[in-house]
Amino acid sequence: MTAPGPGPGPGPGPSVAECPEAGFSELRLDKDRFSVLLDVQHFAPEELSVKVVGDYVEVHAKHEERPVLTPTPEP
Repeated sequence: MTAPGPGPGPGPGPSVAECPEAGFSELRLDKDRFSVLLDVQHFAPEELSVKVVGDYVEVHAKHEERPVLTPTPEP
């Protein structure tokens, strides 16, 4: 997901309101800075990547699908 910002780059991306499933926890806007807190509880540290590309901050999180555990019936 990209965030809107000035300068060259991929341009404005979807807003938080447009992507409720994106896992946003909180977006803070101050006079001279902003922060985005993301819910990454389903990812291990090695599955997360944060980097600066031009005027943008990219956050990637990816993991393999995990099987859904179903309880076994009791005899």
